[in-house]
Amino acid sequence: MKEEEIGNLIKYRLEQAETALEDARFLLDGDRSPQSIVNRAYYAMFYAALGLLQKIGSLEAYRRNKSFRHRVCNERHLSQRAFSRLS
Repeated sequence: MKEEEIGNLIKYRLEQAETALEDARFLLDGDRSPQSIVNRAYYAMFYAALGLLQKIGSLEAYRRNKSFRHRVCNERHLSQRAFSRLS
């Protein structure tokens, strides 16, 4: 995939994330069901994560390999924990 196409895909995923988050806020303000609010918030995070994986070049490996998904998540989690201890 060309760099411009990757940039467009990342932008699209972040727009999807923003839309889903706006939907979650709308549902929250309208006192709608917690399940619906959490659903939209979940998808906001999901779309943002897809954009991030695309940016770091790991999306294809993520899709192909379950152990890769776990390794990426564990590495990110462990570095976050280590960083939070420093702050």
